[in-house]
Amino acid sequence: MRWRDQVRFSSVPIPHHWSAFPIRAVVQPFNRSPQSVITSYSERPCDPYAEPGNLYTSDNLHDSRYIIYNDPTIRLPRHHNAPNTDWIVPSFSADIHNNRLEELDWMRNRTVLLVGDSIDRNLVIHFGRRALAGTHGTHAFFIPSDELKVPNVKMESHQIGVANLPELNLTIYNWFLMGLSVTEEVPFFHPREDLPQNYRSRIERFYLPLLAKGALPRPDLVIFNSGYWDLDYLARARAAKHQLEFPNALARTSLPSNPTHDLGDGNPLNLNELAFHRSRLRDFVRFLRASLEKLNSGAEQPISYMYRSMQLGNATERNAFSPSRVRQLDESNRMVMREMGVRVLEWGKMTIGLDNQLSDPPIHYGIGSAQYIFGDMMLFYLKQHVLGTREQWIGCKWIQERYDALASKEGT
Repeated sequence: MRWRDQVRFSSVPIPHHWSAFPIRAVVQPFNRSPQSVITSYSERPCDPYAEPGNLYTSDNLHDSRYIIYNDPTIRLPRHHNAPNTDWIVPSFSADIHNNRLEELDWMRNRTVLLVGDSIDRNLVIHFGRRALAGTHGTHAFFIPSDELKVPNVKMESHQIGVANLPELNLTIYNWFLMGLSVTEEVPFFHPREDLPQNYRSRIERFYLPLLAKGALPRPDLVIFNSGYWDLDYLARARAAKHQLEFPNALARTSLPSNPTHDLGDGNPLNLNELAFHRSRLRDFVRFLRASLEKLNSGAEQPISYMYRSMQLGNATERNAFSPSRVRQLDESNRMVMREMGVRVLEWGKMTIGLDNQLSDPPIHYGIGSAQYIFGDMMLFYLKQHVLGTREQWIGCKWIQERYDALASKEGT
């Protein structure tokens, strides 16, 4: 039975010896990927969204674009023969919406998997309902058939969301995790909610069997993140340790009843907490790669992996999701990605200044360019994975020439 026939449409405890938890105890060795050894820009894949630029937002979502800054100067004349339009990153989401599908055959039979939390769930929903509008594309929550004998997550919002474009058989879906910090159920962290909570058990119980049985397509590109549930866990763990009231992670302000013991709300993470999370993140990346590569053995092309940077737009002020904590965790995560040779999808910087698009709770974006631009980024990297340097976007040439000119100038 094909997976599309099985859907319905949608309308880690901290150790007791935490106070003596040494950083060296959680920093584990890692296997450096060859991708992490890069000596010059020319060896890197073209990444226009990592270039300095401006996100043009429009009331018509399909007109939103990322524009790379390009100032003609005397010092770097060579690449400025490029027309201004060549610095506007193409929108494949708009191409889909406008039914220019004959130009998008590279998407045919391709799949992207987002692994994360409600942010990723909403990105899939938004892509299915906005980018695929005007096509036969849909968004649905996946319900395994009884014949599969694979259990399903009980909470609908935590189930697998699937966006599919049948004209090209392009599939985008998400796996919902409750962070990486949980190793076993603890009373201070959402007790009895959506068990099992630890990421290994969730992936092995709910998700991998569906790929092994062919109920869902195996991914070409995997984009992952873990942040908000971990920030909540660390805040609650700190409050539990000091016998304080649990913080309200989603409140716009979360002032403690006793300001003298102001722990577990929006205070910065300490170095041990960050080191603990990095250790869990390294384990997660290894586990995810090993699990998916095992199922992907014999495939013509290996799976690509990217880390989605955490959004820096934030309507919260003082709670577990405060901007300072988000920034800390994202920087810590980036260090792990650099170590392990995982590319970063720079969605976080796209969200700066777009707080007016946040809805309730104040970490979720509603309809707007913040979520729309993610679809463009995702499809750009998918095309890059499928075609490599073939049919490379013309702007990549100008980006390369700009860096070549800079390198030449530095060498003189």
